[in-house]
Amino acid sequence: MESVIPYVVLGLLYAYLLYLSWTPDTIGLMFASKYWLPELSGIAKMFSSEMTLASAWIHLLAVDLFAARSLSFSLTYTLHYCICVRLSHVS
Repeated sequence: MESVIPYVVLGLLYAYLLYLSWTPDTIGLMFASKYWLPELSGIAKMFSSEMTLASAWIHLLAVDLFAARSLSFSLTYTLHYCICVRLSHVS
């Protein structure tokens, strides 16, 4: 899959869902501790919203698709290189 269309579609959908799920207290929930690190209670409260959960799901789909595509290209290149090197040694 060399097209970037799936990434653009998932990115736009992710941005839209993130926009819908953003509330004024989102920053406060994410960085509630004095060390500016998220706490489990704040994360649980954020993911109680269906929009936030949907945006996280779309984000994971996009990351998984990108990782699978990268791995596929890497394996294809490696296999092609190994076959070419092997054939050059045979002749």
